[in-house]
Amino acid sequence: MSGYTKEFLGLITKTQMARILTETYAIARNLDLDDAYSRLEIAFRSEQLLSGFQSSIFEGMTRLRPNENIDKLIQRAVKRAGRRKKFRALRIRRKDEGGWAALMIKIEMQAGFSTGEAIGMLDTPEGAALLQRGFNVLGHEIAQILVD
Repeated sequence: MSGYTKEFLGLITKTQMARILTETYAIARNLDLDDAYSRLEIAFRSEQLLSGFQSSIFEGMTRLRPNENIDKLIQRAVKRAGRRKKFRALRIRRKDEGGWAALMIKIEMQAGFSTGEAIGMLDTPEGAALLQRGFNVLGHEIAQILVD
């Protein structure tokens, strides 16, 4: 993960990602917050899932504040994340629902709750593109929380 500092990687951890997405995931899957958090904790054991979010959040932060020094940007994100005890559900726009759905399949797959048919969808070029779109959209939303 070149370009990322240890501080940034320490900010976007498995635990922090589970905290950030718990309410959004609970609403999307009609789960209580404890069940949602437990599933996300399991899902974020996947390095591929975690690094996808780390990359997308980092890109989102640098897109939102292109002229800001990376170290200052990360310091700002660390402060903001440290102040938050709870993260509200992210707003997923209608045009981004396909990407969000693909990302949900990936999370469910990593948590051990996805069906074979759903997993197969991600193996197609269209599914991979939707998954990347999901990472980009959620990365941007999370970056807004952390640096805007």
